[in-house]
Amino acid sequence: MEQLTFIIAIVAFVISLIVFISGIFKNNLKGYLQSKTAKTAFLFFIIYIVSFVTYILISN
Repeated sequence: MEQLTFIIAIVAFVISLIVFISGIFKNNLKGYLQSKTAKTAFLFFIIYIVSFVTYILISN
């Protein structure tokens, strides 16, 4: 169970970084913050936070 939550956390973090960086390259930073891809990156970052906290709680 620990490995699964850790893998989910890492995958969500990598996806959020990829979406964030590609969104900045596609738009400028000012236009990116109000785009739909910024909300997607934020959603994956929230998934990362929740799954990583779950991993920490399970592993202890």
